[in-house]
Amino acid sequence: MRRGFARGGGRRGLRLTARRRLDQSTAAHDLLLFQLRHCGLSAFETEYRFAQEANGRQWRWDIAFLEPRLAVEVDGGIWVKGAHGHPTTILRNMEKRNWGARLGWRVVCFTPDEIENGQALAFIEACLRSR
Repeated sequence: MRRGFARGGGRRGLRLTARRRLDQSTAAHDLLLFQLRHCGLSAFETEYRFAQEANGRQWRWDIAFLEPRLAVEVDGGIWVKGAHGHPTTILRNMEKRNWGARLGWRVVCFTPDEIENGQALAFIEACLRSR
């Protein structure tokens, strides 16, 4: 078995593993939206565009609480070198988050595991209480 490939699947297995992680990330994002709404935290926007003119980029936050300027990012696929685990994407995300901080945003990032076990929701609630 070659390093980095799913057992018995070769490149196809790796793609399937990455796709499963992407699906898991999307499911985690949807779960977090459900958790937030269930707890009465509905004053947020999804796919919120910020800093459209900054550095020629059109960045978006996964979830944005506009009044306290709290941005929430869901980072899936970090263990299988999915979208958020590739070095180029890591650098782009660092630039995005740094620009967000420069513009007064507090940015919190979570993995699907942190969303599923409730850590993300508890942390977001604490951030919103401490504005």
